[in-house]
Amino acid sequence: MGSIGVSAAFQFRIEKRIGNTDHSLKMKTDPSRSLYEKYYAASEPILKVTLLEGKEYQGVFVGFCRGDDHYGEAYVIRWHLHTINGIGSDNCGDYQLEKGFWIEQSQIASVEIIATHELIYRI
Repeated sequence: MGSIGVSAAFQFRIEKRIGNTDHSLKMKTDPSRSLYEKYYAASEPILKVTLLEGKEYQGVFVGFCRGDDHYGEAYVIRWHLHTINGIGSDNCGDYQLEKGFWIEQSQIASVEIIATHELIYRI
């Protein structure tokens, strides 16, 4: 139901009425949703992504996979990251991008906007 844009209070009443006993309907902070909102509100999208295993990548998120609210999954379960290989390519704006790859949200330790050094996600 969350995908149709209903209010949380209305959604809770509907779920309660149809007998859903899933207590994940309580409003709680979702770190992936916070990262999503901060990233897409940023004017400078170039990131430094640090994984739990210590690897660091610089690049941009070009896509993501939504979680399923019905099963209590996070808003974003994985991100599609294109990493920066160099600067000065004409075909990709100011950045030359390598082929991207998927990163599980659960494997991200921190995300920083490079231009402003703003830490927009950290576990």
